[in-house]
This record gives sequence, C-alpha cells and structure tokens, in this order.
Amino acid sequence: ARVHCGVGALTQSVEQALQAFAPALPLAVGLSGGADSTALLVACAQRWPGQVVAKIGRASCRERVSSPV
Repeated sequence: ARVHCGVGALTQSVEQALQAFAPALPLAVGLSGGADSTALLVACAQRWPGQVVAKIGRASCRERVSSPV
C-alpha cells in the first residue's frame, strides 16, 4: 500500500518504510494506553522480541482533570 498525503505521494510504501526502520536497541515505546500506542508497542515487540520496553507517560491535562483522584 502506498501512503498519500495532501501534498502528494510519499516515496516509500508503508512496508518499505517499516523494513528500513532500524532503531537502536533496546527500544522504548511511549505508551498512552490508546489504540495507536498499543498497536505500536505490539508491533515493535513482535519485530524485536525482548528488546522493547513500554514507557508510560504522564496523563494529558485533560485526562488529569477529568479523571477522579
């Protein structure tokens, strides 16, 4: 699949970009608890078993204000 943005097509497919992604390991993934960060964490853990750590960040201001203490 090709990724398109408002300005024009990107030069790589998503698959090519993922194959080219080679971060330094171990890798820390910021986890907010949402679907996007969870999917990223799972995908990274599958690609680099034993080399990925979830880092739970602070809640956003909106979450801190709306959540009961």
